[in-house]
Amino acid sequence: GDLDAVARWTEALLLAAPTIERWRAARRAFEARGEGGWEGARARLLHALERSAHRVAVEALLDEGDLARALALVDPEPTVDASGAPVPAGMKLRVAEAAERAHPREAMGIWKGHVRDLIASGRRTRYREAAVTARRVCALYDAMNEAASGQRWVAELRESHGRLRALREELAAAGL
Repeated sequence: GDLDAVARWTEALLLAAPTIERWRAARRAFEARGEGGWEGARARLLHALERSAHRVAVEALLDEGDLARALALVDPEPTVDASGAPVPAGMKLRVAEAAERAHPREAMGIWKGHVRDLIASGRRTRYREAAVTARRVCALYDAMNEAASGQRWVAELRESHGRLRALREELAAAGL
């Protein structure tokens, strides 16, 4: 029945071995204490997680619907590695996916950057992925009633990479 002890214990567990499940347990424990204890603990815990467990911090922000802060946190994160392969542990694309409805322009910026980085890899398999992602960007333009802007963006993509026949073929196969 000692709610303060439970809150301290869940906080210690979270900080020792951060996971989204432990974040949720800490939130429940602090909320059970009442008196607005979660808000102060939340700020302190997020600050600690941003330094030590970036991925868990982003997951926690997504879990709570704080898309603006999640977008800011993943902004410097790359979406592809030096070989042009998507970063498997990266959270930037997951945040972009979550932000598509509430923050479509920010999500679109992430997806466009991902397309650019995939094309820069110079590999046909990445061109295919870039084309699929470009369709996603166009769908966001459509959802914002700006289909013409999406078409212009694809045209600029084709023009700026006109020498990449494989990319043109993949864009055409994706219906772009």
